[in-house]
Amino acid sequence: VFLDCKKIISVVIGEGVRFLDEAAFENCEKLQSVSLPSTLNNIEYDVWEGCCALQKILLPNGSPYFVVDGGVLYNKNKTVLYRAPVGMKQISIPITVKEIAYCAFEWGNLHEIDIPDSVSIIGRHAFGYCKNLERVQLPQGIMYDSGVEGNIFDSCTRLSEVEIMGGNLIWREGALYADMGADFVLVSLPNAQGCYQVADDVTIIGREAIQHLEKLTAIVFSKTVRIIGEEL
Repeated sequence: VFLDCKKIISVVIGEGVRFLDEAAFENCEKLQSVSLPSTLNNIEYDVWEGCCALQKILLPNGSPYFVVDGGVLYNKNKTVLYRAPVGMKQISIPITVKEIAYCAFEWGNLHEIDIPDSVSIIGRHAFGYCKNLERVQLPQGIMYDSGVEGNIFDSCTRLSEVEIMGGNLIWREGALYADMGADFVLVSLPNAQGCYQVADDVTIIGREAIQHLEKLTAIVFSKTVRIIGEEL
């Protein structure tokens, strides 16, 4: 409903609203504050995409479905982390969290983050445009496709270290890959510049793996590539 409202700064949603549909605030570039009602019980996956100035999410005390703690929006049981404010420089994710939602930290100011082993799902663009992010520790055993839902590090131009404990993900030469056995997937290419040569062992370019790379001038695919994902 507010899609591409590029001048809106603040939104107050009245009591009675129960559902935020997908793309509700997408690309509201100047949106700084959103006040949610206690009646809200469902938030779709890409509500906050492109909200690069969102500093504050407000929620009435005693909401039966969601909670804001330290500025971060969770579901009531803190098993899903929906959104963190863009100005946040550090966070200790509760060990109750099992899912980091789509665009949860997008446009954030984090420099590093350790994701607890309780997390088994990380949504697409979870750390998109975190341009100061340098180091990430992924949870032990997290898997591509069933856990990492695509490009989670798009436009993380300073990302240089990703620690991975088990699972099928691999960080190599500035890119995130997944070893699927029969296939080797390019999952995320955060900071490629100039002319980029896709590694010779890659067989699949994952969904949105090569996206928003402002300094990429050319890309050369190896002969082994047999599938190029949508929204490349």
